[in-house]
Amino acid sequence: MWQCSDKVQDHFLNPRNVGVLEQADAEGQAGTIAFGDALKIAIKVDPDSGVITDARFKSFGCGVSIAAASALTEIVIGKTIDDASAVSDADIVDYLGGLPDDKMYCAVLGQEALQTAIAHYRGQNGADDSETICKCFPARKAFLERIIRANKLTLPGQVTNYTKVSGGCQSCKKPIEALLAEVNADMVEEGILAAADAYQAPVKASHFMPAKFQMNGNGAPAKPNGVTEANGKSIGPGIARPNAAPTSGQEAQPTPQGMAAFAKLNQEERIEVVSKAIDELRPHLKADGGDCELVEVKENTAYVRLTGACMGCQMASVTLSGVQQRLIEKTGMPLRVVPVQ
Repeated sequence: MWQCSDKVQDHFLNPRNVGVLEQADAEGQAGTIAFGDALKIAIKVDPDSGVITDARFKSFGCGVSIAAASALTEIVIGKTIDDASAVSDADIVDYLGGLPDDKMYCAVLGQEALQTAIAHYRGQNGADDSETICKCFPARKAFLERIIRANKLTLPGQVTNYTKVSGGCQSCKKPIEALLAEVNADMVEEGILAAADAYQAPVKASHFMPAKFQMNGNGAPAKPNGVTEANGKSIGPGIARPNAAPTSGQEAQPTPQGMAAFAKLNQEERIEVVSKAIDELRPHLKADGGDCELVEVKENTAYVRLTGACMGCQMASVTLSGVQQRLIEKTGMPLRVVPVQ
């Protein structure tokens, strides 16, 4: 928070237009408390001119989320409904003098709440009934396509920064990569994105492809002394991969092969495999001020300790579920994740 601009800190410490708006003409909401950030915005509109004369917000989220909502109300008060409908998340970011990369979703949250309020005012049904892509941070396909296009996103990490998707169990990682590649390809065809900048989905290793040509998600060859995982990465020399079930947006399921392979690992190797899987999730948790560390592995149970913002968070159960799904995906074992103090 303290690495943000002075304007962001000012809007966090002295939020404008916060609270309930009596006799509001329309309300809009984005996010959920379970999602970790939720925002409700209410507007009052002059019926003759169509100008927004007042706006209020209520927020459940981080300091940057509060600052973004505060800025949004200042941006839209005095604008007509038509002009306000054109306000983008980039406008909120510019107004605040920029946001950290991993906090861009705060501006998106504000823009989505505003659009919902405007749809409410116009009597429109703004419901998004497209396919759900991410279950941890509920996000639908149409929403993700809109954010990718509006901000010209070309990397999966950018999509996570703007929407939080793939920041939990990561079972949606492959569908998001496929969607990003699809939308970028359309943008190239429409002439709004250079072909060299477009995202290319990782090449899936073929059974007939020589190992030296098998690539991971970053385009790097698999290590020669380690067994290649489904995503192309090596879990380390000398440690056999326990044949985890591949993911395709569905919840990972234990497999007989995974359980048999995991059973052959000694205790040190089991800890290494589980620890590696958890380490892949930690950067996403740290981005929100939390963390998760492995304490112990006993039989089919991984004991972990949540720290930082994850302690006492209402999303702790979602975080633990995401860690558990990640471990099942990586090991093929029906591992349980149990938090300890």
